[in-house]
Amino acid sequence: HSQHGVKVQMTGFELIELTSQKLGDVNSRAYYTQDIVIRFVNFAQALLSTLPQFTIRARTAVTITGLSGFVDLRTVIPRHLALTRVILGNVVTQQESLAYGVTRRLHRITLDALAARRNWIVALGVPRLYCVHGTTLLGVYPRPTADTVLTLVTRTLPAPYTTETMHLECEHQSSTHSQIADVSTGL
Repeated sequence: HSQHGVKVQMTGFELIELTSQKLGDVNSRAYYTQDIVIRFVNFAQALLSTLPQFTIRARTAVTITGLSGFVDLRTVIPRHLALTRVILGNVVTQQESLAYGVTRRLHRITLDALAARRNWIVALGVPRLYCVHGTTLLGVYPRPTADTVLTLVTRTLPAPYTTETMHLECEHQSSTHSQIADVSTGL
């Protein structure tokens, strides 16, 4: 829906209602309880999040403990799909990125290229590179000597709705709400 020509995010309640309306008349809605429709919407959101036009990007600041150099992405961003960028420093918003001059983007390196560096496991300093092992383990090179903040830019799945979180706004762009409801009705 819109307000004075500006698109407004739907809440979970509104998205569930839109999906229920698309399921049919009031008499057939008795078959689809709110819990079932919530499951449909959650699955549709997750499914659509794998497509580029439905991508949800998130920035998350994490602290790597000094001398560690590794982060388990499952613990800091449990719903991440892919890591797209790693930035040295805390840059959670675009405004901070422009105003905070001490940040810098870390460049990705493959595990093979990292292993080819002599003594890579013992090198200490300010991180310049990062590598990913599988989809869940992030490493930085060289390992920091002190606690270091990184900003991870990821593609993520939306948080699933529950009966307690229906008042929250949908994380997808407002232009995709109708498509989420359409996919939900086809499940």
